[in-house]
This record gives sequence, structure tokens and C-alpha cells, in this order.
Amino acid sequence: MYTGNAQLSEAPGVPWVLDGSAVPSLATMSAIRDFLPAKATIVPGHGRPVGPEALDFTIDYLGKLISEVQASIDAGNDLEATQAAVVMSDLQGYSLWDFVHTTVNVPNTFNDLQ
Repeated sequence: MYTGNAQLSEAPGVPWVLDGSAVPSLATMSAIRDFLPAKATIVPGHGRPVGPEALDFTIDYLGKLISEVQASIDAGNDLEATQAAVVMSDLQGYSLWDFVHTTVNVPNTFNDLQ
């Protein structure tokens, strides 16, 4: 399966929620993971071909992103406080983490969930 940038790369690469939003992206990635046979090959937007299990990191990231941003909104936090609160240190490692996660994904997910 050729995914392009929907599946950017292996862990610790995270999706960029530039267009669309995290909620339907999570649903789509989960549906793809469930659809693919175990021996399928995924050709991501960047990096080497991988098996379907490589989608697990992306699915985990999106699920946690949505959950933590929603919890911050529910606590009455504004965007700046949400950016500070949604650190997700256990999933960090991507060289562009600070830019992609903090300045792209958290704000876009915050806006979508409001």
C-alpha cells in the first residue's frame, strides 16, 4: 500500500496534522491497519517500506494527542496552556517534534476539538 504522507515514516516520525484533522486521521489509520493483511508492505511518504505494525505508533500518537488536547480543553485551558500541557514525552524522538507536535498538531487539534 502506498500511503504517501498519510503514513510519513516509521516511529518516532509523527503525522503532520496540517490538512484535515486528527480525529478522522485516527479513524482512517485504524481502518487501514485493520484492513491490511499481516504480510502487507506499506510504502510511506518518507523512509523505507514497512509492515502494517508500523501504523501502531501513528495510531497511538493520534489517539493520545486527541485525548490529551481534549482533557486540556475540558480543564478550561487556552491554546498556549494546552501546548505547554500536551508534552507526550513517551512518544518523542522525532527530530522535528517541537515544530510538528507543538506548533502544528496541538494547535490544529485544539481548534478542531473546540
